[in-house]
Amino acid sequence: AETLAFLDIIRLDRCYADYQNRYCGFNGIDGITFGTDPDTGEEVLLTACALFTDPAYARQMILQFSPDGQPQKEHFIETGNTVFGIQNLAREPDTGNYWFTTYESSEPYQPKDRLYCVAPDLHTILASYPFSSPYGFICRGGGRFYATLQAGRNGDRSGYVYEADAACFARGGTEDELTHKIRAAFDPVMGL
Repeated sequence: AETLAFLDIIRLDRCYADYQNRYCGFNGIDGITFGTDPDTGEEVLLTACALFTDPAYARQMILQFSPDGQPQKEHFIETGNTVFGIQNLAREPDTGNYWFTTYESSEPYQPKDRLYCVAPDLHTILASYPFSSPYGFICRGGGRFYATLQAGRNGDRSGYVYEADAACFARGGTEDELTHKIRAAFDPVMGL
């Protein structure tokens, strides 16, 4: 097997202390993707931000960096507060839309939707779904996606990766409900 070699290191922690001291709920960095600057069309690195769980932080935040890691700007998306903000961020190759996932709500003031499709302007929500995929989400193009779920309890975890589309998202489901459906469909012990 080949040895893993780093081609370059982009230090995003340079901005961490600055953002953590600002009143926007910044709690860290989660998902990343490459996309385009809505104003210039240039390729940029986008990072999804984890937020504190508090109704004061009702906007999701995506930070934009130049390809070499220099902070450029912030993009805010009005969703209401979610548990720890955005978990995954992906760009749909054929539409240029961005998709992000969040954890299930834990507080009454949090939205029930957990999957969002955002226009290339990184501001306008085009669709949102009560669908959970906080552990990984990939846009394949052509309206197809890979979504993930974890199963089990701490110390005895497993997970699932499956292909989904907007019709699947619209049916929604909590992590437990989706996990049960997937296990019932693919696990011979539970039956087909």
